Amino acid sequence: MRKEEEIEIDNDIGERIISHAEKIADLVRESANRIRQEGTQDQIKKMIEMIMGIYGTNHKIFTVGEGRSGFVAKAFAMRLMHLGFNAFVIGETTTPGVEQGDVVIAISGSGTTKTVIAACQIVISEEVGAKLIAITSKKDSTLARIADLVIDLPGRKGLIPTHNYLEKTLKRSFPQVPLGTVFETNAGIFCDGVISELMSLTRTTEEKMQRRHAKK
Repeated sequence: MRKEEEIEIDNDIGERIISHAEKIADLVRESANRIRQEGTQDQIKKMIEMIMGIYGTNHKIFTVGEGRSGFVAKAFAMRLMHLGFNAFVIGETTTPGVEQGDVVIAISGSGTTKTVIAACQIVISEEVGAKLIAITSKKDSTLARIADLVIDLPGRKGLIPTHNYLEKTLKRSFPQVPLGTVFETNAGIFCDGVISELMSLTRTTEEKMQRRHAKK
């Protein structure tokens, strides 16, 4: 927050925020088209098969991530739980141990987050023997190299060196979002798409999912 000068909020700020949201939505559509064009459907099919249990019906599913990607990972695990899967988040105090045949889904835009890499190296070791799915925007990253399956999602490259809206627009530094937001938004929507398909495959209604939802 700048303290050396007074911040002015003009009457057009609402319209600009709506415009930002529209541009982010456009970017998600572009990302989906890119995924389709690059032939990622086979990897997505394999991901569904791993979640559904081609390695055994009693398997557990774990998600892991840090920061905002961690929030996406937690939201994904929650929805998997609502669908009836044995889903957990690595790092939570009540999470059981990972075992052979289990599936770990790691979400990291950079694919280099140290805590995520450390956890994944443990679960894929011979002592544990779990399968690893990496959701990342860096298919040549450390995470991608050690994963059994990689889902490559678009993310923004580089930092925008200005806060000025007009300057960003003139320089075409689209979208108007900071840091890893592009990847995190794509990851969240992709995971929701996976949940939608799993609902269909498992014939699970929203009513059934609601019964597993925490009551307030």
